[in-house]
Amino acid sequence: MLEWKAEEVEMWYKKEMTNLHFIPDVNYYLWHKNAMKSTGFDKAINNDEEIEYPQFVYDMIAESKPHYEHMFQHRIKI
Repeated sequence: MLEWKAEEVEMWYKKEMTNLHFIPDVNYYLWHKNAMKSTGFDKAINNDEEIEYPQFVYDMIAESKPHYEHMFQHRIKI
């Protein structure tokens, strides 16, 4: 389960895979391309690099945060 054969996944090329938050840029399929070329998990590298996201991402976070905070207040504590 930690290693696999690099191969293309036809489903990832279908138009149905796009969603409401589709980002029409050159790197849209970069994650999918990298996943299809991969053969296993690599050690995670965290260089603490700050990532600048498009404004709509920050807007979506701001819009969702009150809903998250409300649900968080009613979470089940174990």
